[in-house]
Amino acid sequence: AGTALRFFIVLIASLPYGNFSIDASEQLLKRPLQILIDALEDMNADIDFQSFPINIKSKGLRGGKIVLPSSISSQFVSALMLCSPQYEEDLEIVLSGNIVSRKYIILTQKIMNDFGIKINFENNIIHIAKGQKYKQLKEYFIEPDFSTASYFWALSALSNKRIYTWNYISNQPDKCFPEILRKIGAEVKVDGNLISIKRNKLNGIIADMKDMPDQVPTLAVLALLLKDE
Repeated sequence: AGTALRFFIVLIASLPYGNFSIDASEQLLKRPLQILIDALEDMNADIDFQSFPINIKSKGLRGGKIVLPSSISSQFVSALMLCSPQYEEDLEIVLSGNIVSRKYIILTQKIMNDFGIKINFENNIIHIAKGQKYKQLKEYFIEPDFSTASYFWALSALSNKRIYTWNYISNQPDKCFPEILRKIGAEVKVDGNLISIKRNKLNGIIADMKDMPDQVPTLAVLALLLKDE
């Protein structure tokens, strides 16, 4: 998985010592990585990356100021944020341009806050002070995955039978996908802890999906099956 690979690279590079080799399928070479590698090397990482395996000589990361294009995956940003308490200096990430998937960055910020890490995220700048430590929690509730639920929501928009899923207050961007379906014309109802969706008169729409990029394929497939009625 590209997500796991990106997070794992940063985790390994942030360790204080050790030589590591990360191997994966050639399919993962097609997933963008170079911007993340460049950012890590700016923080003094020693990474040999031409193809798999990726070889990393871990010696800790300096931190400091990193400039990233906002059009890239938010996973790069989240990976750098999650390991930041281990860096030698404060971490400052400057996101250039219009931020894609801002809500995923906010979700990362919330989870880190829950574990005791203070983060300042204003406009396009993220600042995390060095020396902070994650606190241990006896219990932590992991939210249901609304990205997975979106497939069933899309299916229910085409179905004459109402499909019910759990309603939960969440910062996950894909929690808003039923609103896209409502605009298409599906019958969407929220009743307490339940979200229910059923087919109704359907039509095409223009949708801004920059906060829900994972659901673009879902919406594209759904669009193929819509007919103006």
